[in-house]
Amino acid sequence: MKYNTIGDHIIWTDVGFGNSVAINLGEKVFVVDSTKSWKLASEWRTDIEEYFEKPVNGLILTHHHSDHIFGNQVFSDVPIIACSDIRTMMKGFQEGYWAKIDEEERKEWENEGYEIKKLQFTNPTICFENRLQLFGPKSLELIQVDGHTTGSTYLWQVDTKTLIAGDLVFNKSGPYGADESCNILVWQKAIEDLINLKPEIVVSGHGPVATIQDLQEINEFFLNSIAFIRMKLENGKTLEEIAADPDFPDYYYQDRQERKERSIKNWIQFLQNNS
Repeated sequence: MKYNTIGDHIIWTDVGFGNSVAINLGEKVFVVDSTKSWKLASEWRTDIEEYFEKPVNGLILTHHHSDHIFGNQVFSDVPIIACSDIRTMMKGFQEGYWAKIDEEERKEWENEGYEIKKLQFTNPTICFENRLQLFGPKSLELIQVDGHTTGSTYLWQVDTKTLIAGDLVFNKSGPYGADESCNILVWQKAIEDLINLKPEIVVSGHGPVATIQDLQEINEFFLNSIAFIRMKLENGKTLEEIAADPDFPDYYYQDRQERKERSIKNWIQFLQNNS
């Protein structure tokens, strides 16, 4: 697997996959998010342990979406850390949607590279509320902010000013906002908070490593989208009319128009209910 190295981090990014990061805190190595399949996660863990010449000591989850957690079983021998809301969302997905999935849907998941035939749902073993500090020669702070999903969490390493944002940041990639728990207002505020950290390294949940300028571009998209939806709602436009409006702000959706439409409709419904 190809990966980038920045300081004490190695970062795996690929189009269509949730990014994963490994961090060497001096005494321990932590992996952030486990990719979309056990097969990829197994290869990735091998690369990490060869690179750092030490074993992985734990896995940290930024949120509950499948492209970030379906490799969890590869890390079942070490602590899996997440906020309590992530564990709740994972169990809800497993006991709700996944328990009712049919054969046709299973084939679709397999075709998208999820390797679900040997999938073993593996939930967090250590949970925290709102915030957790990991200490060592280098510290790492885990902060729950929600927004993209209930439970969305970012990681902040103050000594290196490194931000691992999970799917709070889609860099040069249209953000997915169709999760039922997505709160576009909280998400936009979270982006502002990330900007105020003044990070020097920004690892996105999707797309390449970002800069503070990228965060500002993303924030502008959210601000413009919220303002556009509110204006159209005040003018009496329907959900379908707003979603189909060619003047709706864009951010690198390109060939992901279905994702854009689903996200926009979810944001419209949210703002209708929270005006």
